[in-house]
Amino acid sequence: MRGSDRDAAARDAGGRPAGAAGGRTGDAAEDGLWPDGAADDFDRQWRDIQSGFVDDPRTAYTEARELLDGAVAQYTEALRRRLADIAEGAGDDADTERLRTALRAQRRLLTRLTH
Repeated sequence: MRGSDRDAAARDAGGRPAGAAGGRTGDAAEDGLWPDGAADDFDRQWRDIQSGFVDDPRTAYTEARELLDGAVAQYTEALRRRLADIAEGAGDDADTERLRTALRAQRRLLTRLTH
C-alpha cells in the first residue's frame, strides 16, 4: 500500500483520523483530563479578567497570562497522569487485549492533542 493510500485508509469519510468522533474526541472533562466544572471556572475567570481590561489593560493581560499558565500546567499534569495510567495498563505482563486497549487510549489522547 502506497503512503497516500495508507494515510487515506487511516482516515474516516470526514477526513479525520479513524476513530475520531468529530474533529475532537470529546471535551476534556469527558477525557478525564479536567475535573467537572473546570471549563466553567476558567470561563468565569476569563470573563472577570476581560471585564477589567478597559480600566487596566496591563493587569488584565497579566492575569490572563497567569490563568493560561495555570491551565497549561494543570493540563500537562493531567496528561502525564493519563499517560502513566495507559502505561500501567500495558505493563510487561499485558495480554494482547490489554495492549489493544492501551493502543486505542494512546490514539484517543493523540487525536485529542492534535485536532
